[in-house]
Amino acid sequence: MRQNQVHLDADSIDSDTEINVGDPISQTLENMSIIDGLRYWALTTNAPHSSINIVLKLFKKVQVDVPANAKTLLRTKWNTSLEIAEIGGGQLWYCGFEKCLINYFCVNKCPTNKLSWSVSIDGLPLHNSSSMQFWPILFTVQELPQAPIMTAGIFCGPTKPTNLEQYLRPKFEELNWLFTSGITIRRQHVTVKLRVIVADTLARSFIKGVVSHNSYERCLKCTVKDTYIHPYRKSDRVVRSVRRDTIMKRLLIGWRDGVLGRIRWSNKDCEDISVALGKIALPSEIHRKIRPLKSLKHWKASECATILHYAAIVMFEPYLPEDVYQHFMLLFCDITLLSSSVYKDHWPLAGRLLDRFVLEYSDIYGERYVNSNVHNVQHVYEEVQRFGSISSLSTYPYESKLHHLKRLIRSGWKSLEQAVNRLSELDEFFASRAPSMIKLPSIIRKDKITTAHVRPNFIIQDNPRNCWFLTKDENIVQFHTAKER
Repeated sequence: MRQNQVHLDADSIDSDTEINVGDPISQTLENMSIIDGLRYWALTTNAPHSSINIVLKLFKKVQVDVPANAKTLLRTKWNTSLEIAEIGGGQLWYCGFEKCLINYFCVNKCPTNKLSWSVSIDGLPLHNSSSMQFWPILFTVQELPQAPIMTAGIFCGPTKPTNLEQYLRPKFEELNWLFTSGITIRRQHVTVKLRVIVADTLARSFIKGVVSHNSYERCLKCTVKDTYIHPYRKSDRVVRSVRRDTIMKRLLIGWRDGVLGRIRWSNKDCEDISVALGKIALPSEIHRKIRPLKSLKHWKASECATILHYAAIVMFEPYLPEDVYQHFMLLFCDITLLSSSVYKDHWPLAGRLLDRFVLEYSDIYGERYVNSNVHNVQHVYEEVQRFGSISSLSTYPYESKLHHLKRLIRSGWKSLEQAVNRLSELDEFFASRAPSMIKLPSIIRKDKITTAHVRPNFIIQDNPRNCWFLTKDENIVQFHTAKER
């Protein structure tokens, strides 16, 4: 480990390791007008209209010229219901890919004449007391890593769409047209293509109209068939249960509760691990704290990813038998290599090690514990070869967007109209503003913290959370301070 002076530039640091700087508009809040500042506050805090109306009345009371109500301030749509169609199982609002991109580029010029999209479809339960759910159609643009996840459409109903044709038809009709004709953005012709569809096991089987994960021929990427062995199903290579847990979560539950047959952590072990997890100073790009092991059942996939990438290799070694720990290290090394294009030369090695991880899984834990997620690990290398690093195929950003959509709902009445209105308010405000540009690289000092802006969406700070980085010559460096040259 090195702690000497290092010259920071955009080329010296692992390009797949990024820290979210946050919304650049917040840095120019003091330059906004009163009305724009109020809109910014209302939208970024997701303030309800009732609260906004109270604030507006207070401003009116001191003779400040502001709109009379929240709908006028936020320019809320008045005809949202006209944009919603009734389809099998519920309602569908479809904005479209082209409109989303044109709104995004209403101020700036598109930096390229070729765009490739990654599309995600998944279900989102809205309330604990009802079965109402969203099935949004989300997409990102591969060539625009700084662009937000965009919402092309949302289905809302008490179940998933019962008529898949009606749900997907608008999407594929538009995609087919755009693939042929392209898009005109600010007088610039741009060609588009579909890069990948990102979906979990259940969503994928739903949108493809194929068998689900609990059938005998459930794998859509190979010809492995299952045979039945009570109480599990067995294939000629793997056994797959019906659990939807990530493989990391499955391992954690197995180690904590002893359900994998090899080891069971004591209550004291679980308490010690939970306390240690709570003390970790996670970097800024990780927004969700890791909860104690007693809440493992409710962990999100992002928490399991944090454990895998940051904590497990150091924290779990004293609590696992040597062969179990070394087997886990296969998974850690493989996923680490495949998560960054920096290690692209080592991807074939990672693919071979993934096969070894799956084969040894049955030796370590027993063949009956090899579930569907363990089998699917064998196909990760194929997908990375085809589409790029795991980070570009991850569902985690889309899960964060789903959480954001859920937060837009303030009651159970007309949930879809609420979401459409909130999205239009956000688009109306943010799309019309060019983000403030920071000269890069640059240094900002505030509240005794030095922040080095190395490149867009990448910062390093002299605090415990964000002071470590990896250089391309594979040195781990601690950032202490910086000065302009």
